[in-house]
Amino acid sequence: MDETIDSALLEAEVEDTFDGGDPSMALYNSAVLYAQIAGTIATLLFSVQYLPQTYLNYKRKSVTGFSVSGIIIKLVGSCFLIVNAWASGETWPVVMYGLCNTIQHSIFCVQFSIYKNNPNYSLWLFFLLVPALLCGIFPGSMVFTNSIKPITQVISHFPQLQECFSARTTGGVSLMSQLFNLFGGILGVYMCWVIPAKSPMTILLYINSMFQALSLFALYFLFDFGRSPKQQLDPAGPAHEKATVYMIAHGSAMRTRPKRVC
Repeated sequence: MDETIDSALLEAEVEDTFDGGDPSMALYNSAVLYAQIAGTIATLLFSVQYLPQTYLNYKRKSVTGFSVSGIIIKLVGSCFLIVNAWASGETWPVVMYGLCNTIQHSIFCVQFSIYKNNPNYSLWLFFLLVPALLCGIFPGSMVFTNSIKPITQVISHFPQLQECFSARTTGGVSLMSQLFNLFGGILGVYMCWVIPAKSPMTILLYINSMFQALSLFALYFLFDFGRSPKQQLDPAGPAHEKATVYMIAHGSAMRTRPKRVC
């Protein structure tokens, strides 16, 4: 009987030793595990984020409504992110985030070259060499270049917003891509809240992803809610409808003129 009791006490001591004997430590370890899982899911979402956008461009054989300058600015930022994150020892979800972004934006540059019939856009595929050389030759420069990704990510969104405002539609933007962007940002913020990032700029990347997605959803409800996908993708459609209404109201085809959709 005493041996049984001693054995049970010994097992309890071993379990306490394994758990650190501190309930708060076990709770912290669980929080870290959940944060790592959240970061992994965020990375997966960002990895496939632009697949719907890539397919949309391919399906319509056009990049109309999808900002070229915005993507090039994003590519510059993602190249610095992947190099600096790897060199500074960031968590692997952050490194993969930069890698996947760089690959996706490079694919868009290829699409721009094809659908805009301008091969010069493909030259941006070699931009990754710039931050790689800069980090290798002047590693201390990372103190300054760590801010490039957050800055470019914020700035890059304004050309896309301008594109949508000018066309009065979000038809050139995949909302599924933005949905991935939104949830990836939420999970990334949670990860950084539990596991502090090496750079304070990292959490801004995830916050900005949420902002970008929400702003494009707002424009969708402003311009496109209730419209068919064909009306969104065909700029002539709404203008033609406006012209028809004007002709009927004035009773003369001679006075018909297309108007911008407001």
